[in-house]
Amino acid sequence: MTALFNVDNPNKPISDIPNMNDDQAGHLDGAFAAQVWSTALTPLLQGKAWSWPDPNQFPNAAPIPSVVGQQFDTAKTTLTQAGYKVQRTSFDCGGPQVYGNVAYQSANGVAEPGATIQLCVSDGTNFPLYVPPPPPKKTKPPTSAHPPGGARPPSTGGGGGGHRTPPPRH
Repeated sequence: MTALFNVDNPNKPISDIPNMNDDQAGHLDGAFAAQVWSTALTPLLQGKAWSWPDPNQFPNAAPIPSVVGQQFDTAKTTLTQAGYKVQRTSFDCGGPQVYGNVAYQSANGVAEPGATIQLCVSDGTNFPLYVPPPPPKKTKPPTSAHPPGGARPPSTGGGGGGHRTPPPRH
């Protein structure tokens, strides 16, 4: 189960989902997904004690060198010498690294020696940067030099400072 949202306007309700009216689709959010998972997993987990393991409490925990940005062969050697197994992902990754260098590694921090670290090699394409559309421009109502009602102010005479419409020709 996944929550759906409009990246341009995350507060806008979901619409146009096949076989659902807009009211039904508008309820497909994180709260809905959480309820589905809770309903499905509560009977399995109820009464069982469980907690996230502390990542720093592995027996014989050893630091994982960061190899992001290195050529794959160099990165593999670095991790192997540190006591880890290395596996290259079956696909390449987009990212900020140059083609052929490690773009991402599956673990950072510490791990048990002998753990497998997966490396994803850059395909040379950077992720496109999402730029939200600009907010709508606020337009001011047109201002007029004339008072309300369309009457023109009396002429003060003098230097021809205004635009005058010439009389029609006959």
